[in-house]
Amino acid sequence: MKILKLTLRTAAHLFGLFLVLAGTAAKVNAEYYTQEPIFNPYPSEKDKKPWNVQNFGPVGIGINITQPGFKMVIANVEKGSPAEKTGKLKKGQVIESINGQVLKDRDPREILGDLISDAEAKDGKIELKLEEDGSVVVEIPVMGAYSPTWPVNCPKSDKIVRQLADLLAKDDKPKWGSVLFLLSTGEDKDLEVVKKWMKGLDTIGGMNWEKSYNGFGLCEYYWRTGDKTMLPVIKKAVDELIENMSDGGWAGRGKISNVTYSVGSGQVHASGTNCLTFLLMAKLCGVEMDEKALKESLAAFYQFSGHGNVAYGDGLPEGGFRDNGKTSCLAMGMQAATLLTPEGEKSIYAKARDNCAMKSFYATNWFHAAHTGGGMGEIWHHMAMGLERESRPVQYRSYLDTRRWLMDLSRRYDGGIGIAGMTDRYDKSASEDSHAWGTFFAMTYTIPRKKLQMFGAPRSPYAVHYQLPERPWGNKADDVYQSNDPIPGSTLTKADLLNETIPEDASLPASRKFNAPDASDELLLRYMHHPDFGIREGAMNSMLKREHYQYIVPLLKESDPRLRNLGLFAINGMFKGNAIPADKMTPEMFSQVEKMVEDPNESWWILQESIHALAKAPPETIAKHSNRLSQLIGHESWYINMAAASTLAEIAAEPKYYKDILPKVVRHLADCKGMQQMRAVTPLTTALKDASPEVKDYAMKLLSDTYKTVPEEVKTPRNVIVTNLGTVLRQKIASLMASLPGGAEFTMRTPKKTLTFIKSGENKDMFVYKEFKPNPAVVGKWLHLCAVSAADDLSKAAAAAHKTIEKAKAKGGTGRNAYKEKHLILKGDGKIDKNSFWSGDKLVVLSADEARKMEVKKIDGTEYLLVEEGDFPDSPEDDWAPKYILYERMK
Repeated sequence: MKILKLTLRTAAHLFGLFLVLAGTAAKVNAEYYTQEPIFNPYPSEKDKKPWNVQNFGPVGIGINITQPGFKMVIANVEKGSPAEKTGKLKKGQVIESINGQVLKDRDPREILGDLISDAEAKDGKIELKLEEDGSVVVEIPVMGAYSPTWPVNCPKSDKIVRQLADLLAKDDKPKWGSVLFLLSTGEDKDLEVVKKWMKGLDTIGGMNWEKSYNGFGLCEYYWRTGDKTMLPVIKKAVDELIENMSDGGWAGRGKISNVTYSVGSGQVHASGTNCLTFLLMAKLCGVEMDEKALKESLAAFYQFSGHGNVAYGDGLPEGGFRDNGKTSCLAMGMQAATLLTPEGEKSIYAKARDNCAMKSFYATNWFHAAHTGGGMGEIWHHMAMGLERESRPVQYRSYLDTRRWLMDLSRRYDGGIGIAGMTDRYDKSASEDSHAWGTFFAMTYTIPRKKLQMFGAPRSPYAVHYQLPERPWGNKADDVYQSNDPIPGSTLTKADLLNETIPEDASLPASRKFNAPDASDELLLRYMHHPDFGIREGAMNSMLKREHYQYIVPLLKESDPRLRNLGLFAINGMFKGNAIPADKMTPEMFSQVEKMVEDPNESWWILQESIHALAKAPPETIAKHSNRLSQLIGHESWYINMAAASTLAEIAAEPKYYKDILPKVVRHLADCKGMQQMRAVTPLTTALKDASPEVKDYAMKLLSDTYKTVPEEVKTPRNVIVTNLGTVLRQKIASLMASLPGGAEFTMRTPKKTLTFIKSGENKDMFVYKEFKPNPAVVGKWLHLCAVSAADDLSKAAAAAHKTIEKAKAKGGTGRNAYKEKHLILKGDGKIDKNSFWSGDKLVVLSADEARKMEVKKIDGTEYLLVEEGDFPDSPEDDWAPKYILYERMK
């Protein structure tokens, strides 16, 4: 695509770039602070609640930042800290200034971090001017200044490393990250500590989280020492992980326990991505394992690389830049694969590693921002950027220097390190918690030492090679998605990329530029040729908001799949962006889409996007490709078979096609392994709603027959039961039958689980609805109170629940924050809602295939309804202790 050259960057940016290249950290930071806030979210003058800085570095106090005017209030004083030793500081004191500075003009966290850096470079004095108690001077150790090349060739960084290493060495057993950190220093005295810890080790933890995080250190220890006593421990963890694996991924704890969690797969990729990395590292140690399982997981995670962010669970790649570090974790997995496969740096895995790692650079603005708190993500962002230190020196330097304040603010007075900047569960040091996430974060200082195999140490004699697939997912046309080079056809050059800086080129400043009202098409097209998926997507979204639809057809005709992808985004919509209006879609657009669908050599990623785009075409256009789509329902990638089934569903109720297409789409649904894969349900429901009586009758018989074939327990190839999957599959099929003649009655009459059935395992104990059984005692409107056990005093439980309700009401609030009473309304004819009904003493929940027992109890003139809580266990052995939901009759 031919576009005009852009003007050169401003002189100010060139000057800032010169400073980065010179490595003058303090001046670089001063340059950065003239920009918009870098780290989002950040303290704002609009904050209604105090912004807590949990640790003011090694000073030993926490600071609440309140409004107006970023006022500083001491939140706590740490025992044994330099602050406590003054004997003059306490909670609640207001700090007017620190070393003469107040919090203004830039991010307060950056100011506080720089105050630590400056004091340690001079005399170690931190003077707190208090509002009512005069000035107090806290003395912290003089550490010297960071060198321009920190953390290498930097005495201050070396001191920080030594302090933490000595702190960790005091422990009798390793904490979270301790083994990996001590090995990363490269010092013999630290290796001796690890050797002591390893004696008699027989497990690295029960949860998948623990196996993956602890497994890294275990493998590095084996590569360092060749200690063969580690191999059985690694092998045990590997076998347990593979036993827990389902569809290539993992839950956080043990086996997949609930398929309705985590976007409908039960998988938690924040844990699972590192599980894959550990398996690859274990294979690099020479550990034998189920190779089919290894390759299954490798394909499941590799398919995210280059296509956005690693999803929360088994869904399509996610847009945006906040991902809790999962994409950076995938960079680590791809590094392990690069070390393992004989092709090494020439492999697709090396390209995928670099592509995933650079997501950390572009995502840096979204700070501590993710589910459960984003501190975990900061660990992996730093590690991933450590992989790029030599190949992307300017970007690495800019990344690290913008975060220098964070490193000093994260340090503790005793040498421990947390993850500062936000208040979340991950800001824990080795002296504060056994799960010291900050010890992993501290590896920011040691990664460049190249003492670990994963970060550039000379190849260990104990590391082996193993031939991985040339590419685990996709075809040759997909390889371009792993490129870190600009897409040909714009003025964007490799030199431009290599000289990117955080203040100018990360996702937040980039999006400010291409979302600016005066952004030119020339600028947008330049960003659309960027190697980062998220930036390309954002630029395309901005183009569509401007209604510049003239670029869509040229993009669809491009030879590079990444550009065709943008054209398809226009038709399908994208992250936080809508598709073009239906009346703007043209025959020429669909003509290009059709070519992609039929091309046997098309990139898999483009193939699934083009199939989704085809769904928006007229029925006769979709029908032309029914044979191709029918074949693709059997494709090995669920991305593609899901897309094919969803698009075929659009015409599945057409008189011409239903007998051929309906069975294929329904069979696809019955074979799905997660809720994300069942997207054909929605278009099929719509299609059947207005179908002819003949089609509805056919569909009803097909669906009812299929419903009966779905097993109660769905198992993986390794015989792992995926809890709830059978129930979910039946529920989805039942939802399709709901609007068909006889469908509702069919689902009502299928056997439902009861707690008695769970205990006995006998089918006779399942509930089978035959006819409605009246029960006047339960009819009425009931107020939801709380959950109780059989042994609870119902009157006391009800009284406590009412107090909780009154407190909630007193708080007021609107919308989501307002308290809303929950009711259960049992009508006299057995109706409740489309998902449930009642009969006799059973409340039947169709979506769960459960019949829950009800019982009315009258205590002191008040009637209560007890209903079995539901989500029945798989067996009585699964901590079987039934609870009940307590309701109170409303007058």
